[in-house]
Amino acid sequence: HIDFVNVDAALKKEGANYVPTSAKQIMPREVKQIQRYLTSSGQLKDLQTIAMLLIGIDVFLRHDELGEVKFDDFLKKCHTITADGIKSLAMQIQGKCDKTIKYFYVHMNKTHHEFCTLRHLLPYVYLLNIKGGYLFPTEEELDHPPADGIYKTYMTYDTFSKRLDHLFRTVCV
Repeated sequence: HIDFVNVDAALKKEGANYVPTSAKQIMPREVKQIQRYLTSSGQLKDLQTIAMLLIGIDVFLRHDELGEVKFDDFLKKCHTITADGIKSLAMQIQGKCDKTIKYFYVHMNKTHHEFCTLRHLLPYVYLLNIKGGYLFPTEEELDHPPADGIYKTYMTYDTFSKRLDHLFRTVCV
C-alpha cells in the first residue's frame, strides 16, 4: 500500500502539467476512402496529407513527431533499390521517449497499393523537389517553395489534425 501511494504521488506530480488530447483511431476502410479522395484531387497538399498519414501508420510515429520528419532522416546508403525498382527506404527516428536513434524500413506494398507509403511518398518527394529540410512543410511554404529546395517549416500536428478532421467529416460519412 505504501508503494502504491508513493507511485501515485509521483505520477500526480509528473503529470501536473498534463493536458489530455483526443485520440483519433482510423480504420483501414477510412484510410482507403481518404486515399481515394486525396489522390484524385491533383493537389500537392493532398498528396502531402496522404503521405503523412501513411508514413505515420507505417513507422508508428507519434502525432508530434510526424511533421518534424526531415529529408535527411532517410538514409540513402541503406535503401533497397534493384533493377526492378525501389523495394524499401531506410529511415532514422528518435522519438521523444527514445534514448537512441531507431532505424526503420518502409517497404513497397505490392498487395495493397492504396496503403503503400512509398507509392505516395515518392511522387510527393519528386513534385516537392526537396533537397533538404523538413519533409512536410507548411502549406504556405508548399505553395511558395524555396529556390534552394531546403524546406524550413513543418506542418504542426494541429494543422494536420484539422485536415484529418475535415476529411473524416467530408469523406468518411
